[in-house]
Amino acid sequence: MSTMSRNFFNLYSHDFARVAVGVPACKVADPAFNAAQIIELAKQAAARGAVLVAFPELGISAYTCDDLFHQRALLDACEDAL
Repeated sequence: MSTMSRNFFNLYSHDFARVAVGVPACKVADPAFNAAQIIELAKQAAARGAVLVAFPELGISAYTCDDLFHQRALLDACEDAL
């Protein structure tokens, strides 16, 4: 196969990119668990050829933390997970 043919079949040579959406299982206020879930989904997406993966906002801390967002322990744990 010539270089030109290989380039034609490469989706990136046509300004396309394979993207994915990851929806991890989350535990409220458990950044270590949530980060592990996100990393696993990112690895799976990369193995399938994705160059970009979008994840839900607040995926590391989870959404229903309410006043926990103001707790230094949760904020520090989120930073460590990143």
